[in-house]
Amino acid sequence: TTTGEILGNEILHDPRLDPPRDLSIVELDGRVVGYAARWRWVEEASGDAILSHRAYLAPAIRRRGVGRAILAANEASLAADPLVPVAGGSRSYDSWADDGAVGARALLGAEGYEPVRWFFLMLRQGRDELPDVPLPDGLEVRPVLDRRAAMPVLWADDEAFRDHWGYTPNLVEELEGY
Repeated sequence: TTTGEILGNEILHDPRLDPPRDLSIVELDGRVVGYAARWRWVEEASGDAILSHRAYLAPAIRRRGVGRAILAANEASLAADPLVPVAGGSRSYDSWADDGAVGARALLGAEGYEPVRWFFLMLRQGRDELPDVPLPDGLEVRPVLDRRAAMPVLWADDEAFRDHWGYTPNLVEELEGY
């Protein structure tokens, strides 16, 4: 579940998103019933320019053409962006719909979007029955208490995901001075 705090952190700390330009609030009769967000970036590994967008609507206003209007507005905003791919890269739109979001999937499909990758949320019953598996010698799990201690974690994350689709490096430079 996304809370206001989580959403605020995502929006305020994502360098690919400029809130005044990239966020839209959907109101109906003075009530907020949804929002849309747009991101822009050039993928490090491929050089592709990615123009990404999402929209979230309260269930009560779905299937009234609001989603289609937001999709068109998102695409128009992103199409006006000067973001250019690196030589050899492409420029494409990206969106997201959970498997259960049948209406969103139908809308995106009707507008020419095709699934290209999937994510899975996997649950395991019997959490209390998990065996105790000790860490290998030399490894320990501990909290990161200051920014300097976070640097090796960020470096390892960058190294592990450098060739992953959609990779964006961590903003390590911002933390190095701490």
